[in-house]
Amino acid sequence: MHKKIIPFLLSFFLIFSSVPVSAYDAADEAKVVHAIKQREVSIRDVSASVKDLTGLRYRHPELFWPGAIWQGNNDTVCIVYPSNLKSGNIKRMQTKLNRKVKKIKKSIPKSLNKTKKVLAIFDYVCTHTTYRLHGEQVNNAYGVLVNGKALCDGYTKAIALLLNEFGIKNGVMVSRKANHAWNVVYIGGKWYHMDATWADNDQNGINHDYFLMSEAKMFSLDNRRKDMVYYGQFDTPYKKAKNTKKGFWNETISSYYRKLKK
Repeated sequence: MHKKIIPFLLSFFLIFSSVPVSAYDAADEAKVVHAIKQREVSIRDVSASVKDLTGLRYRHPELFWPGAIWQGNNDTVCIVYPSNLKSGNIKRMQTKLNRKVKKIKKSIPKSLNKTKKVLAIFDYVCTHTTYRLHGEQVNNAYGVLVNGKALCDGYTKAIALLLNEFGIKNGVMVSRKANHAWNVVYIGGKWYHMDATWADNDQNGINHDYFLMSEAKMFSLDNRRKDMVYYGQFDTPYKKAKNTKKGFWNETISSYYRKLKK
């Protein structure tokens, strides 16, 4: 069994809902995001489903500090924050994360085409992260970009955060059967899957077979993922990834990002 098939602790989020039908939209999400930034514990006049609130986590990977988010009664969304993350701590952590993101973005040349930018981001995360099932912040972008340790949810959110910084359309796939999360990215009018968690071979380099895959190829590597659920921006619907994009990266286990730095 692959070492990274282990459940990635979606239960950490504890997202619940009693709302069977949701009219949740970008305006509702903006209210929830604002409330989280202000460390508010409830938002009225917002009706959200489990999928809506799970999607918020992936659409806004910069929001690493909420604990549980769920739909309460009377169209109220409720938020709980970990007791060890006080306001001052969160601000300091935000500063560290923002500085790291800016540093990474600055290190990737603007002149690169979209595919190479995505490759640089993918390889950065693979070569700067150690897989850890337990520990602080392992399920979010902060765990990857600041602490360098994460499980698959952390890998996925870090990549989503960096892709967002470059304005590259992307989303996240989650499979309950595989207990796993990974990224999808939109390049040249086509969707591709990529899985940095499984590509990360620690000291043995990067397995680029997991970069820019079609659905068929991904299912051939792990057919349990056929129950995958897409979480993306409201204006970015996913369509079946029919192609695998091949390139110079398939011939190497070396990090393209590190090559840029030489």
